[in-house]
Amino acid sequence: MNVTEPVVLEGHSGHVMCVLFSPDSKNLLSAGFSGELFLWSVGGWKNIRAFKGHTNSVNALSFSTDGRTLASVSTDTTLKLWSYPSGELLTSIAADKKPVMSVRFSPKGDSLATASYGPIIRLWSLPLCEEIVAMKGYPKNNGPVAFSPDGKLLFSGGMGNSVFVWSTASGEKVDELSGHKTAVMAVMLLGDNRHFVTADYHGMVIVRSVKDRKVVRTIQTQGKGMMGIALSPEGKVLALTKPNGVDLVSFTDGSFIGSLPVKAQGVYSVKFSPDGKWLAAAAADKRVRAWEMKKLKIA
Repeated sequence: MNVTEPVVLEGHSGHVMCVLFSPDSKNLLSAGFSGELFLWSVGGWKNIRAFKGHTNSVNALSFSTDGRTLASVSTDTTLKLWSYPSGELLTSIAADKKPVMSVRFSPKGDSLATASYGPIIRLWSLPLCEEIVAMKGYPKNNGPVAFSPDGKLLFSGGMGNSVFVWSTASGEKVDELSGHKTAVMAVMLLGDNRHFVTADYHGMVIVRSVKDRKVVRTIQTQGKGMMGIALSPEGKVLALTKPNGVDLVSFTDGSFIGSLPVKAQGVYSVKFSPDGKWLAAAAADKRVRAWEMKKLKIA
């Protein structure tokens, strides 16, 4: 792999907590500690506009299936829905009494899930954002969430080492999956809609079948301090954050491809663009970095 210098985006006044490309790969969103939520043009890398409304750290972002609505959740306890790309605030509700850490639209786009720093994971109806059901997860911190392809199940991670499986109809916990030894920091449905991936703080990645939740394979990566993962659109390259960079490994056999250094002492989020041309990372030094994949020359 050829390690090249990334594009560096500046403008945040605090740690950048998350990044997310638009479904058409034309724009990148970044959000962070100070409540700032910026929209950047991909390629030109201009700061197009700020989505204003949050008063504290924006912890997670999610696009609706049609790409017209952006959801954001924050330490200010709110869930906000924005019209994309205009940035018009459509809805803002108090989603919990504690910081909200994760958000994900359902596959059908008729609901979304949020997980908070407290014990509650909530399912909300759309477009009114009325609570459908509340699920009691980890006592202290519930982390990432992901829906099954049919929307009937919700997978959640958090500060324990188990992955919880919930019925979205009843809110009941239907399964608890073991295998991780540290906090589960990432949960992701794969593009084939047949498998999902979980990853923990020490870099262990587990691939499971959606149908029966059986382990298909595990990948043990090199470092501790993993906060986020992303899989390239063609399903070949897995990116994992670490405190001082982003590691790339083969998703097929788990072999190490290379490392992208980030001098920030904290990389919180990583995302591939849907067209596979870019990889972006959010870091503690108030910066966003974007690498052009073709310049990395991954075999």
